[in-house]
Amino acid sequence: MSHWVGPRVLAALVLALCLGLTYGAWRNAHDASEQQVQADFDFRVRELVGNIVVRMQTYIQVLHGVQGLYASSQDVTRSEFHAYLAVQQVDRHFPGIHGVGYLPLLPGAGLARHEASVRAEGYPGYAVRPPGQRAWHAPITYLEPLSESNLLALGYDIWSEPVRRAALEQARDTGQAAMTGKIQLVQDGGSAQAHGFLIVLPVYDNGLPRASVAQRRAALRAWVFAPFRMVDLMAGVGGEGARQLDLEIYDGVKQAEAALMYDSLPDMQAAAGSDSMVSQQAVSVAGHAWTLRVRAMPGFDGELLARPRLVAWTGLLASIVLALAAWRPGCWRRAAPAPRRRWRVRAS
Repeated sequence: MSHWVGPRVLAALVLALCLGLTYGAWRNAHDASEQQVQADFDFRVRELVGNIVVRMQTYIQVLHGVQGLYASSQDVTRSEFHAYLAVQQVDRHFPGIHGVGYLPLLPGAGLARHEASVRAEGYPGYAVRPPGQRAWHAPITYLEPLSESNLLALGYDIWSEPVRRAALEQARDTGQAAMTGKIQLVQDGGSAQAHGFLIVLPVYDNGLPRASVAQRRAALRAWVFAPFRMVDLMAGVGGEGARQLDLEIYDGVKQAEAALMYDSLPDMQAAAGSDSMVSQQAVSVAGHAWTLRVRAMPGFDGELLARPRLVAWTGLLASIVLALAAWRPGCWRRAAPAPRRRWRVRAS
């Protein structure tokens, strides 16, 4: 059996050396792939967050255009408001926005005259709601496009609801766009499954100063606003790359279930998300904070993650082949039979 020792030892040494080299190559490929995957994940998160911010800034500019319409006129009629937004085609060119509206600031004493005026314009069933006498009202008076769902919102007094009123007051005092917290849109009938928000801009009396908070409060006469439904707003915002990401958007800075406004994946699918590739981003839109949580889903950059496995399998097969090559020649040399000796008969 001693003649087997040499080839076996040589083959074992070759196999050990090759496996060691294979492990080193696999380790390098694994580390490089992980770094590349992390870099790709970070890039996609930045791209997704950037797309959301840019989209919201674009919608705010749409409202600034409507604000400018009021700044150029002492009175904008319903037909003028409709004509301006019909040209803009907001519902076609700006996905996610569900209309643009107008909210006059009314004292309680002027409510009856306001309702009568709107009914005379062709809306006989118009009434400000919820009913009741309040010091101030901000009812939805214009809302374009006047779709079936938007008709449901006409007359709703935004000033009567605390979350919406907080945004109205912020816009009034700052002169800038303001966004509400998480709400259910009136157009959705208060459905708990349809989360949304409003963005509002103040409309001031053109002839009054508004350098200070007190002056802006005195000059305020209305707001323009836009309602958004989160599911529609986020449709396609991340492009093709967002399909392998789970995006959650929370109202405010805390990740609480009650603050969840949007989840791109159902609970069962989201449970399979990565625990290591997770990013939390703080975003401010119109003076309001959102918290974005992004996780990579299974299959994220699968091609990059497959490279280390390819290196490992290739190295393992090469190691086996080289070990066999080192063992087989020595084995055959030892096992080969000795050549036969030929005897010649000499003739006498």
